[in-house]
Amino acid sequence: MQVSPKITKIGSIAEIRECQTTGNKSLYATVEFKPGQVISNFGDREILDRPNYLTVQIREYRHIMLDPEFLQYINHSWNPNIFFDTQKRVVISLRNIEIGE
Repeated sequence: MQVSPKITKIGSIAEIRECQTTGNKSLYATVEFKPGQVISNFGDREILDRPNYLTVQIREYRHIMLDPEFLQYINHSWNPNIFFDTQKRVVISLRNIEIGE
């Protein structure tokens, strides 16, 4: 029997899906995004001198925990569809992102 994921809506743009078996969370689009479109602004919730699996590196020895927090659930990919512009502090779509991606 397949267990449905727990879903938490993030405004009108996305949802966090949590696997009920593993507790792993990931972010899915609930709207379509076009290449170059800004998905979200971001800032730092916390600044660290070492990386962890939830941080984004913004300079040498400077890693941030993301604000808004839901951005930490963007998964790494060999075929990325977004880019963290650390100068402008925005997340930008690199290609078409469909609902459910």
